[in-house]
Amino acid sequence: MSFIRQSLGVLEYLLSTWWMRPVAAACTMLGFFLTGAAFVSVSSLSAGMESMWRLSGRDDVAVIVAQSSLSELNSRLPISIPDLLRQAPGLAVGRSIRPEVVGTTTLLSHGDLRPHSILVRGTQVTEERDPHAIAKGRWFRSGTSEVVVGSEVAARMTGVEVGRALMVNGTVLRVVGVRRASGGLEDSEISGDALAMAAALGMSGQWSLVRVKLSAAAAFAPFSRYLDSMPGLGVSAIRESELVERQAAGFRKLIQLPGAVLIGLMALGACLGSVTVLQSAMQRRSREIATLRALGFDAASLGMSTLIESALLAVLGALAGGVTASWLLQGVAVVTSTGMHAIAFHLDTPLTSIIAAVIGAVTVGLVGGIVPALSALRLRAIDALRISDAA
Repeated sequence: MSFIRQSLGVLEYLLSTWWMRPVAAACTMLGFFLTGAAFVSVSSLSAGMESMWRLSGRDDVAVIVAQSSLSELNSRLPISIPDLLRQAPGLAVGRSIRPEVVGTTTLLSHGDLRPHSILVRGTQVTEERDPHAIAKGRWFRSGTSEVVVGSEVAARMTGVEVGRALMVNGTVLRVVGVRRASGGLEDSEISGDALAMAAALGMSGQWSLVRVKLSAAAAFAPFSRYLDSMPGLGVSAIRESELVERQAAGFRKLIQLPGAVLIGLMALGACLGSVTVLQSAMQRRSREIATLRALGFDAASLGMSTLIESALLAVLGALAGGVTASWLLQGVAVVTSTGMHAIAFHLDTPLTSIIAAVIGAVTVGLVGGIVPALSALRLRAIDALRISDAA
């Protein structure tokens, strides 16, 4: 009898006994179910954030900030900076220089009325704005105290309905529109005219940053060298995509490290559970194992079938957990904080996260099946009968 046929025959027998020990099999699969669900949950959180960051930065846009600043919120630039940039090389055709002011205001969320710090951005209108980018109302007009709010701000915060007055640092602003959801950071912001927002935020006479549209992504190098040739400016240039990546790096650590620890602990628990259940099952089935050995089944086929049984339990549990988590979490909105202001994004559960969860669970299941498999390899027919008689 070939090794493969023997292994499959033993596996068929082992699987037929699952109904005799449903609690043990269910407990093992539950451990892998939770592991798969945790893996997909962390992956969906990470994928949702990565999608938001990716949609928020471009390689052909340079951001000018103060050299000493760590973020756009604490950057302060002289009001004359935009004029000094007009002779820089690599600028896109048209009105490519856009100064901005950035600050925060506090709004209360729907339901629990918890306070959230919301980013307020003042920007100069440098190009024709797409009317289709507004889901409700209209764009703000230049030189006015009108603002538009991001889709997530409109959905989650109170007092930002179109037509409502919004108080920012004692200044009354009028909400005139809601942005259509783009998936980027602007969904979590309030935006208005640069000069009006500067007055509301107490930043008159200065800018937070200047956003520069370049003719191409390769034009960043000569543009950056132009700024370096004027050290007295006290500014630095960074690609918009790199600025976003810098913000994302801290979030990755906050998500991935605790997530890896959680998944590792659950995987360890599932592995130990698999060892315990399968080892116990080996002892309870010692008489059947002795019979199989007497019929000509060798120890190697018994060990291999035990490994396959452990992997099968892992696949079933992790697949069920991953699919369940994906179904529950897909598209769910999450509100978190950068430490300075709130951002909201939607969870994303790609199929690859479920596949990775199953592959990881199979690996853990195989590791968990090694001890029972070795026990099967060492178990002789006469020893199996003694164990059975003792039981």
